Amino acid sequence: MIRTLDLDSPIPEYRTPAVSEESRSIMDQLRDAIDSSLSTIFLGKIKMSLFSEVSEIEEECSINNWDGAGSEPISPIAITMAELLIYSFPQGIPLPELTPATDGEIHFDWRVGHKQALTASLSNNGFLSFAFIKGGRRFHGSEPFEGTFPERLSDLLNELYALKRVA
Repeated sequence: MIRTLDLDSPIPEYRTPAVSEESRSIMDQLRDAIDSSLSTIFLGKIKMSLFSEVSEIEEECSINNWDGAGSEPISPIAITMAELLIYSFPQGIPLPELTPATDGEIHFDWRVGHKQALTASLSNNGFLSFAFIKGGRRFHGSEPFEGTFPERLSDLLNELYALKRVA
């Protein structure tokens, strides 16, 4: 019989009849290891769903005028750059919405509410551009993408979602 992990079901509660301090310590370590593994699996599931979205964008938007309004096609380089950014996502990152852009790039959009958003995209030359708004605070910039999730984006996501720390 093959067992599969249902990521939509709650994490099982592990119980033990053991009462010694050492056995409780071992159970705590086991729980930590399982939680870490499930977090890694969950992040993998998120990344796979985003890779599927990138494939759909590539399929639907890789020709000139894909939107009927004269948009540039999404280039193979833009597809690769989007995939590289997804690969770099740290554990705990909120799920972005992916949007094809009329300039041939793919935008990563994190929206919390009215005037609360972060948008990022990678250009064909390897630069990451982003725009942030939260209430009256606006910020935008551009920096080279070096293969790891940019600390500046992490900081902005932390502020946007009022998180302890994304990365």
